[in-house]
This record gives sequence, C-alpha cells and structure tokens, in this order.
Amino acid sequence: MMMKRRTFSLLAVAALVAGCMQTQEVDSNVASTLFVQEVVATTSVTRKNTALPKQQILNTVEAKSLAVLQAANPKGYRPVKVNVNIDNFYIANPGAGALLGSTMSTVHTTVEVVDLETNSTIKDGLSVIGSTEARPTIFGAAAIQEAAKEVDIIASDLAQNLKIAIYGE
Repeated sequence: MMMKRRTFSLLAVAALVAGCMQTQEVDSNVASTLFVQEVVATTSVTRKNTALPKQQILNTVEAKSLAVLQAANPKGYRPVKVNVNIDNFYIANPGAGALLGSTMSTVHTTVEVVDLETNSTIKDGLSVIGSTEARPTIFGAAAIQEAAKEVDIIASDLAQNLKIAIYGE
C-alpha cells in the first residue's frame, strides 16, 4: 500500500512538471479553423470510492473546458467535438496531505478532437493534465480545499491546458 502511495506521489510530481509544459498538438493552420461546439467527458477510472461522484467531476470538466475552448477561437468555422477521457485523477485531502505528503490534486486525460460535419478525427491520443499547485509540507496540507473546490481548480487548469494543446498559447 505504501509503495502505491509513493508511486502516485511521484506521478503527481511528474504531472505538475508535464502540466507546466503543455504544447500545441494540433497544427496551427487547422486549429485556426476550429470552433469547439461540444465537450464530452468520460472516465475509465473504475474505483468506486471517490471524493466526489464521478458524474460531478465529469460535469465540471465539461463545463470548464467548453467555456475556455469556445472563448479561445470564437471565429472558428469548423465545428468540432472534444472527447476528454479521464484516465486517472486524485483529489487531495488535508488528512492524507498531512500524513502522506500528497497535497496536489491531479487529473490525467486522453483527448480526441472530432470534426462534427464529417465525423472524422482531427487529432487523437492527446495527453493533457490538470493539477493544483504543489503544496508541500504540513502547511501545504492546510491549504487543501474541500473536494468540490479541488475539482474546480484541476478542471480549470485542465481547460487551460486543453486550450494550449488545441490552439497554442
């Protein structure tokens, strides 16, 4: 059990570093034509006990992502759907943060961009991560928010990284 926690903590740190380095994955000439009309979030996470119901997490990811992506290119004329599959997520809590040092919430996704008129895939297999800031030490654990707020933060960060992955900076 302790080994899993260490592994997850290492993955969380890697997520933070990777999240800071999101790059544009869709060709800029193609991206300039895209208008995100729909975001559909799903999850392949199978664990039953989560800090919040999975559907609430999916709804938050969809809402935050759609708002950011539609604002990113309102003049796009090619309607697309962005499929976001949540591969893994961790919602930090103060108790675990104080005891285990796991003070960063993260969400790891695989993303596909689909043309709605032709139903063809424009880009798939995009790896996009959302996370909170790293909050080390016991003082960091004290900064952890309630679960819904943590999800709000990671969904907002994910939305910003999705914007970069599709449209660039």
